[in-house]
Amino acid sequence: MRNYSWDYYWKYLRILNNFYKFLYLIHFKLCESLVKNIKIKNPEILEIGAGSGLFAQKIIEKYNGSAILFDNNLNAYKMFKKFYNKKLKIAYFIGDLFHLSFKKKFDMVISDGLIEHFKDIKKVILIHEKFTKKGGYVIIVFPHNSLVNKIIWLINPWGQFLNEKKMINILKSTNLKLIRKIRTFHRVGMLFVKANKNESITD
Repeated sequence: MRNYSWDYYWKYLRILNNFYKFLYLIHFKLCESLVKNIKIKNPEILEIGAGSGLFAQKIIEKYNGSAILFDNNLNAYKMFKKFYNKKLKIAYFIGDLFHLSFKKKFDMVISDGLIEHFKDIKKVILIHEKFTKKGGYVIIVFPHNSLVNKIIWLINPWGQFLNEKKMINILKSTNLKLIRKIRTFHRVGMLFVKANKNESITD
């Protein structure tokens, strides 16, 4: 991961709480649009780089099911507890993304604002694929080169802006098939289905 203080990020997030609430509202609409009309019931979800876990919670509220959230920062977990709907079946783990040890695979693997923090984007995308069942879904949301993101980056340089074409080219070497793409003023959301082919990485 690029050299970055996530403790600073989550403290910064609390300072700009109202602004980020607005961005989350946009995120929720993006999330709803991405999963609209997909055939999934009671999904088992894995969210990596989960942060507050709000993305996974929104999906469970719509489709029921359960979620495992994974992040490497204790302050992110504290933010999760602040927003956690205790009626939902959610477990939260702290650890290293590259040492995930789950033996099971999930109906849906999601990340929101994760891959842009890594130099080797493909390596992170393959983790999404590895833990997704065949025929399951992957959702990846990342920032594009918008004016809003440039302003935020000047105050809080959190990662890199990603090119959609570059993303699609990287994904050509995986078993993830792009079935929906949605662009907002500061984010791109992509929905993939894992094709019924041989795994692209070894379990």
